[in-house]
Amino acid sequence: MGYSISKRSPLNKLFTRLPEKKPSSGVQWSDINPLSRSCCETSAVVIPERGILLVGDEKLEFGKSAQLLEGDVENGKPERLKWRSVPPMRSSRKRPGIACFDGFVYVAGGNLAENSDVEKLSVSECNFRLQWTIVSLLKSPLHQPCNLFVFDGELCILHGNGVVLEYSPDKLPNVS
Repeated sequence: MGYSISKRSPLNKLFTRLPEKKPSSGVQWSDINPLSRSCCETSAVVIPERGILLVGDEKLEFGKSAQLLEGDVENGKPERLKWRSVPPMRSSRKRPGIACFDGFVYVAGGNLAENSDVEKLSVSECNFRLQWTIVSLLKSPLHQPCNLFVFDGELCILHGNGVVLEYSPDKLPNVS
């Protein structure tokens, strides 16, 4: 509970609005400060005015680690960006879905739990001293990678099987 299968798939609206884009020529990639460790099974999200949060593990395994690339990632200079540790997630995950929504980072899927959980971390806490909180359990496991995204003001999960779930925090109290 807490997530419901959407009768109206928000993806239908999204895909009908996407403009056709042509590839740019001469686009270059540049290095930024590297992580202190390698990463394979991770996911990342931009936190406005804070940086980029990276969650997952550095090996081909399930992990709880989280790191923040601090600085103005949208307009900043690469040399001004730096990595710092963030409290680890409660559940070990591999390539989870991740999104920033309503002042929190939400992470879902990519774990082996019988009932997959969704957890969140407040982004308003300056030093990320707060711990991750489990906010919901999903009825069916999300063993496969999933996508977590915000569309039309709602937080949604796209399962590997094509089912879209919409988050309804008013229908379910926090689970700790």
